[in-house]
Amino acid sequence: MIIDSTRPLTDIILPLTQALPAKSTVNVKLTGNFNVSTPVDNPGAVPPIVGQAQTTVSIHDSFGSVHNMTMTFTKTANNIWAAAATPSATDQTVTGITVTPTVINFNNVGAPTVPTIAMTVTYNNGLLPQTINVSIADIAQVAAASEVNMSREDGYAAGSLLSFDIMEDGRVRGIFSNGIAQTLGQIALARFPNSVGLIRAGANNFALGENSGLPAIGRPDTGGRGKPAGSVLELSNVNLADQFTNMILAQRGFQANSRVITTSDEMLQDLIAIKR
Repeated sequence: MIIDSTRPLTDIILPLTQALPAKSTVNVKLTGNFNVSTPVDNPGAVPPIVGQAQTTVSIHDSFGSVHNMTMTFTKTANNIWAAAATPSATDQTVTGITVTPTVINFNNVGAPTVPTIAMTVTYNNGLLPQTINVSIADIAQVAAASEVNMSREDGYAAGSLLSFDIMEDGRVRGIFSNGIAQTLGQIALARFPNSVGLIRAGANNFALGENSGLPAIGRPDTGGRGKPAGSVLELSNVNLADQFTNMILAQRGFQANSRVITTSDEMLQDLIAIKR
């Protein structure tokens, strides 16, 4: 959520029944390595030569359903790998997957010459074809074991609001049941030219006074404004450590003074006894 600071101030309402709609996957990121020493794939050789690397990619459709598919990268020549994808055998809703471009070239330092390939998924449950950008910029081709993994995808299932927290910049962040954290609003703070001129309204509230000046309202931690502390319950406006230290010093002083008074009282009693 983008915070529009030009709009009028309103209350931030956080109903715990608030729903977050599902989001279909648009971007997937792959990381890993293709072993430069992998032989060119030749299934017709005796014995067959397998020059492939595989990984499982999980995506969300617009309903929030998860689809697992296998991406296979086959070495067809030196520094050239062919990309293909197939749906899970148990997935009955995916009818086809096409990958473009199907050929990935690597340069002489082991980096792909294209950073992204497109994967288009078609369904038979009424969903429109879904095109996904698959980033391969972080896949290398060096002399190490072949290993490819999906590190990120930006789709998610539907969820409901479970809790929230408040950031130091005033953003109110909602935590949803699907694991997504999303900004729901931002707290605005006011700075007064003369804060001493504010009128106490009780319950730790203050009201605008004749001598306070007009408030300068804006984002926290800007323009001389402070910043909120999330997950902190206000107990006092003093430093508890300093107050405890002062209390201990006062207690020690009181004990010392009481001993002086006690000693003086005993001396006076002895003098009175001697006189008698």
